[in-house]
Amino acid sequence: MDTNNENTYFVSVKKKLKKNSRLFSNREKIFYLLNRNKGYLTTKEISQNRIARDYLRWLVDYGEIKNVERGIYIGRKTVEDVYYTYHLRFPKIVYSHLTSLYLQNFISKEPEQIQMTCVNNVYADGFSKFDMFYIKKDWYNIGLKEIEDKMGYTIKVYNIERTIIDIIRSYKRFDIKYVKRIVNKYLNSENKNIDLLLTYAEQMNIYDDIVKFMNLK
Repeated sequence: MDTNNENTYFVSVKKKLKKNSRLFSNREKIFYLLNRNKGYLTTKEISQNRIARDYLRWLVDYGEIKNVERGIYIGRKTVEDVYYTYHLRFPKIVYSHLTSLYLQNFISKEPEQIQMTCVNNVYADGFSKFDMFYIKKDWYNIGLKEIEDKMGYTIKVYNIERTIIDIIRSYKRFDIKYVKRIVNKYLNSENKNIDLLLTYAEQMNIYDDIVKFMNLK
């Protein structure tokens, strides 16, 4: 759509919205929330602000917002960040393994399939498109942190030490040579924290296996 046609279209949209002052008022509320949330909006926020969900459908029809996942919308000019979208869609998941390393700039190649971790017995529609890992509830918070991703949105990941442990624990699901390269890169890193890594390994009852795999003693 060229600029002139786009301007004409949105003048038309504005006229349609103004015919219903209530809709126009809620449109302003929706765009306030979008602006506050860096272009994102959820149906949960709509309900919290007492805005009927019909307004979302109307604004989608008018082309002013886009529905990118169930219950998640972005502004017309917002570039979708899939990592943030899935963070909102599945709030109990944590980006882990190779995806965690990628998001923290430890590796440069983005995994072909997003890798996520969640607690055992937690399932949701849509998990099938991810490479999922399941853990004990007691392990969920070990090494958990929030970061700003590459597009500036806040998401949950496991820190590097926890991620190294997870990759070693799940090494049979990866190319073993690649796992060893990752471990060697970590061991040669100036930012490594072996004491913290071994503390996590003890908490997860995998201390001996980690020490042996990493040749630490």
